[in-house]
Amino acid sequence: MTELDSPHPTDNAGGPRVLVIDDDAFMRSLVTHLLRTLAVEDVHEAGNGSEALAAVSMAGAAGFDLMICDLEMPESDGMEFMRRLAESGVGAALLVLSGKSSGVLHSAEVMGMALGLNVVGSAPKPPTLAVIEAALQRSQPRVRPVHLAPGPTVSVLELGRALDAREFEPFFQPKVWLESQALYGCEALVRWRHPDYGVLSPALFVPQVEAAGLMERLTFSMLEQSIAWCRRWHARGIRIPVSVNLSMSSLEIPDIAERIVELVRAADLVAADLVLEITETIAMLNVARCLETLLRFRVKGFGLSIDDFGTGFSSLQQLERVPYTELKIDRSFVDGAAHQERLRTVLETSVSIARRLGMSSVAEGVESHADWLCLRDIGCDAAQGYYIAKPMAGEDFLDFSQNWRHTGASGELLERRALARRRRACVAAPLGHGPLDNEADRPAVIVVADDDAGMRQILGVFLEDIPGQVHMCSDGRAALDAALRLRPDVMLVDMNMPLLRGDDLCRQIRVTAHTAAIPVLVITGDDSDATRRDALLAGATDVITKPLQKAELLMRIRNLIALQRAQREVGHSRLLLEEHKARHIRAMFARYVSPSLVDRILTDTDGETHVNLLELARRCHAVVLFADLRGFTQLSEILEPVTVAGLLDEFFAMLVAVTHEHDGTTLSMAGDCLLVAFNVPYTQGDAEARALRAAQAMHAGFESLASGWESSLGVRAGLGIGINAGKVVAGNIGAPSYVSFTLIGDTVNVAARLKDRARAGEILVTEQVLNKLDEAQARNAVKVPVVSLKGKREPMDVYSFIITPRAELAPSG
Repeated sequence: MTELDSPHPTDNAGGPRVLVIDDDAFMRSLVTHLLRTLAVEDVHEAGNGSEALAAVSMAGAAGFDLMICDLEMPESDGMEFMRRLAESGVGAALLVLSGKSSGVLHSAEVMGMALGLNVVGSAPKPPTLAVIEAALQRSQPRVRPVHLAPGPTVSVLELGRALDAREFEPFFQPKVWLESQALYGCEALVRWRHPDYGVLSPALFVPQVEAAGLMERLTFSMLEQSIAWCRRWHARGIRIPVSVNLSMSSLEIPDIAERIVELVRAADLVAADLVLEITETIAMLNVARCLETLLRFRVKGFGLSIDDFGTGFSSLQQLERVPYTELKIDRSFVDGAAHQERLRTVLETSVSIARRLGMSSVAEGVESHADWLCLRDIGCDAAQGYYIAKPMAGEDFLDFSQNWRHTGASGELLERRALARRRRACVAAPLGHGPLDNEADRPAVIVVADDDAGMRQILGVFLEDIPGQVHMCSDGRAALDAALRLRPDVMLVDMNMPLLRGDDLCRQIRVTAHTAAIPVLVITGDDSDATRRDALLAGATDVITKPLQKAELLMRIRNLIALQRAQREVGHSRLLLEEHKARHIRAMFARYVSPSLVDRILTDTDGETHVNLLELARRCHAVVLFADLRGFTQLSEILEPVTVAGLLDEFFAMLVAVTHEHDGTTLSMAGDCLLVAFNVPYTQGDAEARALRAAQAMHAGFESLASGWESSLGVRAGLGIGINAGKVVAGNIGAPSYVSFTLIGDTVNVAARLKDRARAGEILVTEQVLNKLDEAQARNAVKVPVVSLKGKREPMDVYSFIITPRAELAPSG
């Protein structure tokens, strides 16, 4: 896991800080020159690994954003430097360079990642401008490894209790066809909703479950819950199969196939609704028993998936032995395949094997648009990963499935990514290329890429009729560098070029943020439909065939330039509008929730929270918390008003800080009382638990304040809190000149009455709140004998949490 570093010191505020490590002074000078071209001024140099480590040590907390390191150096080479860098815990991004083969570079990159380093790429020497710029982009924001506390240690009894309480539950990650973007399935991934630690990943408890001999119980719990969710989805019109992982011990259960068949039948489903995922290392052990069980699964109609393909032993032997229906390619072969030829080759081979054996191929760990395009281009069938969606609870998956279907299969994915690309392209427009009043009259910037000198000369003559600058390139790599450096209005690209073909150049341009919007006109001597299709699929805007007609060529170029400039103007205007809207929403939110939550809300793609906060009124479920200062009358009588105001400032600052820490919504302050809500304006599945934790933290924070007031001013004060849950009307209410987001309803009134009755050091909650707390939270609650609240004809069931020993201060009212 990683976390963001603190901001750079002010002396490094102008840009990234880079360390260049190479024993060749000329190479260091070249890389430094490229960095300066990219406006990187803070560049440091080292002649070998030892000098680099000394520079890292001297840099201290400021550190480096990027290190560019050669592999072959005297005294201390690049491999030793990487190892010692990992041991030091420094988290700067690392770009590996070498004059050796691509295989050596790839192995060095893999080694760095295995050491836990933030390797952003590798490249042959000398590096190009594009390589350096890409490394700088990937190095932001700067990250460093964090040593986390070990996970919880639990006993066999605790695991058994958790299984009985159904605390282990499946989270579902969608699987999507690459060609149609249609949702076709999901994988169930086990999570533990621990009462003290929250949601835990399987790495923190599955080894303990296996050691305790409870894997069979866990497996069948996952099967039962996953099948139940599948049935619920089918009832709502989402008819997709669910995949469940089977452990090695599960395959050794003699009647496992019959037991799973019974579970499926009991849910009124069929075997085809369930896919059983088997890892390679599982499938290769206990061959006879495994084959018997797996064959029985297939005979009964279940789907079989070989998981993490390529990471175990005898992979091809497993495919020959077992009648799998699906091949899942491990994420280690997916991440980076778009930019690494060796990984792409492995990926292509895996997809080809699956196709030849009649299996569908599914790529795991798809996390970027580049991954998606690469997999689609090589013919992979399906994808699964964070680029589509993270694993989610069953109810959330139902919402996801319906939204995916209703917005069109590709709606959530392609529209979100396209918008992000348009924003980046607009932001990335260089000086002089933004929307201007005289945009139509601005001289054009054109890049021509063709390895034929004669064709470059002909194009140069043709382009004299278009005012502007023409930059000639003799290969694809030079054209890519020019695109990154110049961001031209249009590119003319030959299909067949050395170093980087025209279609490959198009792909690189489309997956790079700064160049994604550049129109590309592909020039080819092959007039076949296949060549045109390849060029357009690779990202070309248009295709024209040789021999070229000057009039047609100039017409197409002018049209592309005009279209690109119009799109840039529209994109810029849209971005300004979105930024204005974001500022308005941020100002609205800032009054109620924490800044970090504002950032999270503004990235909400469906905009639901924006609507919830901005609309006039809506009915919803809310958890209402009132916090009231006990002893305020005494404070105001014996202290100066200025002093009282200062104490109130401290009081409310602490309460608001705690509210923000627990993602609550601060609604209003009145006198000595604060109104807080949970589950509005955004949904929180654990709203009641959050409210109680926030109340307990408020008491803890108040104890420090109250002790200070008593010792310095000789006054005593306490805190009383009331919490209720139920239906409210939430929305913006007030006069035209002053509008405030607030809650109205009996739920709010009851919480206010509880606040009045709560003694100092006490939290009073209603039965509606208590019923939503887990056992650990509720165990300290004590039922209050009889509580009659104003406005209520019948007594209410109210429960008390005594937090601090200040109960001798009377409640208000």
